[in-house]
Amino acid sequence: MTYEIYLVQYPIIFLFHNIDIAGYLKIIIMILIILLLSYIIHFSISFKKENKLKVFRYILFSLLCIISLYGGYKYIIAEDHTKEMKLLEEQLNQNEKMMQQKQIEYENRIRQDEDRFTAMLEDLENNEKKLQEMVTNLPVVGLGDSVMLGALESLYNVFPNGYFDAQISRTAYVANGILEDLSNQNMLGNPIVMNFGANGDCPESYKIEIMKICGDRKVFWLNANNDKDVHVNENLNKFASKYPNLYIIDWNSISSGHPEYFIADGIHLTDAGRNAYAKAIYDSIYKVYLDEYNNKKEQILNDYEQSQKNRITFYGNDILINAFEYLQDDFGDAKFTTNKDFNYKLLKDQITQDIENKTLTNKIVFMFDKSTVFSLSEYQDLIELCKGHEIYFLSMDNLLENKDYENVSVIDFYKEINSSSEYLMVDKIHLTEKGNNRLKEVLVESIKNN
Repeated sequence: MTYEIYLVQYPIIFLFHNIDIAGYLKIIIMILIILLLSYIIHFSISFKKENKLKVFRYILFSLLCIISLYGGYKYIIAEDHTKEMKLLEEQLNQNEKMMQQKQIEYENRIRQDEDRFTAMLEDLENNEKKLQEMVTNLPVVGLGDSVMLGALESLYNVFPNGYFDAQISRTAYVANGILEDLSNQNMLGNPIVMNFGANGDCPESYKIEIMKICGDRKVFWLNANNDKDVHVNENLNKFASKYPNLYIIDWNSISSGHPEYFIADGIHLTDAGRNAYAKAIYDSIYKVYLDEYNNKKEQILNDYEQSQKNRITFYGNDILINAFEYLQDDFGDAKFTTNKDFNYKLLKDQITQDIENKTLTNKIVFMFDKSTVFSLSEYQDLIELCKGHEIYFLSMDNLLENKDYENVSVIDFYKEINSSSEYLMVDKIHLTEKGNNRLKEVLVESIKNN
């Protein structure tokens, strides 16, 4: 019966190649069918005159002949897909070359992004180191009353490029005119320091005009340390809440408990008070600029971290190679790692290498057609290996169906391809143009829109 086994094994293997049955079960069924058919053929062609089952053998032999003739007829009229499969092979080879070039571009782009990110951080850190010098050299404009007037020497020592205009008994009523004159003369610098309140408050409408003239400049307004029943400080705090570029310098709190800062009237300053006053203004301005630098730094870090989170790596075999040109528009910045011969071991080794090289992205997409089969335990090992990452399995089987993993999404393309015969080529493995377009839509919907 050896010859009969040889005769039927290849047709059976070919027929089962496109039948979706779990690996070991498929092999067992194939062996049983091969043995059964081999026995039937052997039985039907073993003619012996004395055999009582001769008629039955003739019937079996006739059926085999009819089936063979029908098979020959179907073979003759069958459409030749050799050219189609040859074109597919050429397309896969072209896509592989294209992917290799794209991967070189991807690696160069990643290096450029990292270099740009490092340079931006270094620039911010250098600016932060120079921040004290920068604040000292700011073209500060100060308007105030006799408190500021008494501290002019200390203020110019701290802000040598500043311009200060202060007079005795001055209130905020006169600030608008001074600011307009400075603006008309292109002398209105940034930031602006206001010190009114020791001689009383002004209506909010005046403050609004002051802020209009100042525009988007940073305005620092000192509160008063002699505010008892006038509510100057309270009104100022309420007003400042309406303007993101208006900062209150809490001179009242800073000077509290420091009688050495004041002469007998408790308002005007001693030498120690003048230095503390100038330092309070400097510290407030410095803090605002420092916060800006820190916010920029944090924003850069957040943007870079988010860009890292959004990066995608595709691992796959022919289905990914075939779909590559269709995915370029939507996943052009992704990393594609392909191998026609990918199996569990090769895939695990590749991921382990990417982890060691710190190139494994946050989002990982596994795309394998029916020619690559993983067991449930192998799926689970891959999930454990990629723990902490977002994992997407393009499912061509149903092993992960109804399985719940926190970081895993199953893209059930298995049902999609079985719902339409137009999605698969004649080999029942590779996707047609329509199948690739549908695959792209499913991936975009499941990954990019997630």
